[in-house]
Amino acid sequence: SSKIGIRTAPATSRANCQNLVGSMGYGADVADFATEQGISDFNAACELYNDPGDDAGDYQPPTLPTRRPSPIPVRPRSSGRTRSRSRSRSSEYVEVVDTVQRCTEVTRALSSEREVAMDIEGIDLCRDGEVCIIQIGTSAGKVYLFDIVKLGQDAFNRGGLRTFLHSDRTMKVIYDGRSDSDALWHQFQTNIVQAYDLQVLFMTAFGDPCDRYLKGLKKCLEVANVIPPEKRAHMEQVKTNGLALFAPERGGSYDVWKARPMDKRLIRYAASDVSYLLSVRAKRHHHKDEEFVMRTTSTRIDQAVRHHTRSKGPQKKYRDF
Repeated sequence: SSKIGIRTAPATSRANCQNLVGSMGYGADVADFATEQGISDFNAACELYNDPGDDAGDYQPPTLPTRRPSPIPVRPRSSGRTRSRSRSRSSEYVEVVDTVQRCTEVTRALSSEREVAMDIEGIDLCRDGEVCIIQIGTSAGKVYLFDIVKLGQDAFNRGGLRTFLHSDRTMKVIYDGRSDSDALWHQFQTNIVQAYDLQVLFMTAFGDPCDRYLKGLKKCLEVANVIPPEKRAHMEQVKTNGLALFAPERGGSYDVWKARPMDKRLIRYAASDVSYLLSVRAKRHHHKDEEFVMRTTSTRIDQAVRHHTRSKGPQKKYRDF
């Protein structure tokens, strides 16, 4: 079963590691490694962490320091920077990014990615609504949840999120980003550059040209068949649990997206939305469609941002390309 552990490290030990191994969050990773290995001496942990040993060929996430898999259960820590992680069946790693320093570290690391998956959660998402979480997933299975409730404008100004989203070096794979773009631009003066809308790809590759209605992400994932059969029930349960918390028609309230600390069910829900987007593009994209999808995505975002009314309402269900 999925577990999300809230983990923190003693501030003094984390600072010692930071001095020993440098900046960009490396000390934080050594502190994590020390806890995973059950090592109480953080100086020794730093030495062991930097020794590749016999397992140097193990999995290494891109641009971030190598983390050795722990053979023992993770034990909670009592203080220091908090991370929320999930070794869920649909994603390998989930982290809630809720400090400016960590936001800067993660956006710098993400800038070396060729493509990422992206989504946004919030309340009445559009120029008049509230952005609460920005999810970004990598091809290595990592999902970062940027906590905009806590960070606000600092995520974009000091944390590097605007610079990353404005960069044309990394493709941002989205699914119908009209409302998300409307909110980002009017609230944070931020646009999604080099965006690739899978809804456009899906309707182009699999949709009936005579069908006036757009299809949602659930239908896209079913047709693309990217979720392994043994994980579909779990994925469905994650979505059901999340919807029960925030969907009014199921007795929930969108305000739960602002509650802190975040409910673990919402963390899993948010992460699941970006877990398979890159798989869909990798499996279903065709080079002949690339230019059309990119051009149409840009046009849709531009129209959503420039339109005199917010990007909400029943008109969004109709095909617009």
